[in-house]
Amino acid sequence: MGSEYGQWREELLQRSADLPLAPILALVRQTGSTNGIARRIARSYIEDYVDVPPTWLLAYEQQRGRGRGERSWVSPPGAGVWATRILRAQRPQDIALLPLLVPAVLGQTLDRLLESSCRVKWPNDLMVSGKKLGGVLIEALASEDGEPTVLVGFGINHGPRGRAPVEGATTCLNHCSQQQELSLAQLTLALCSDLDAALDHHWPHPEAEQVLDAYHRITMHRPGDSLRCRVGNEIVIGTFEGFDEAGRLCLATHSGQRRLAAGEIIEEIDLSSS
Repeated sequence: MGSEYGQWREELLQRSADLPLAPILALVRQTGSTNGIARRIARSYIEDYVDVPPTWLLAYEQQRGRGRGERSWVSPPGAGVWATRILRAQRPQDIALLPLLVPAVLGQTLDRLLESSCRVKWPNDLMVSGKKLGGVLIEALASEDGEPTVLVGFGINHGPRGRAPVEGATTCLNHCSQQQELSLAQLTLALCSDLDAALDHHWPHPEAEQVLDAYHRITMHRPGDSLRCRVGNEIVIGTFEGFDEAGRLCLATHSGQRRLAAGEIIEEIDLSSS
């Protein structure tokens, strides 16, 4: 792993030199999770009453990668993009739009790089041909000044040809594209630079209309789709109507409209047969 890690590190540093990325780019060979190490770094700044600088954390391997709901995300050495972006929010309400903005930007980047379309399954699963390619995990840390620090984490399976697919992953980028293979460093920097460009445009005060428009264009759900969603211990079944101004999923159910701020779509169903 040593020589492969060294090549990945050298290529990232060379290719990132002329890119307008966050001022701090930290590369680690191995960590529990990039969000975990980002949290420790951010807390050290917050405890010293110092503003947390914009930072990218990129790992060659995660030993305890996480998805939503504390689910594990298999992240072996050199098999994917394991990344976290640290940023500050001036208003807590702005954070609500990040779970829409981030997957929309990453999905658009992957859509550009792939022959197959990349679409977002609510809230933030990146899907190709019905299979999961990656996901997003966003966490916030409170501070006494009322300006939270946000950890924008994501994992994208790369899976170069010639290697077995990532264990437990549904698909990998180089297994669903016949185009010339992108190196892991190239994929990483394409995703990071596009997300930074979007943050430069939208942050710190994202416009809900613009973010929702971008998310609508990349979502796999269409008005009239029948969905079954898990919200905590509850199963909600209804017809997809869109997203409201706060980014909540709107479902028409037998008991009226439900607006879901968090949850998981289990499956699309045919309500006409029930």
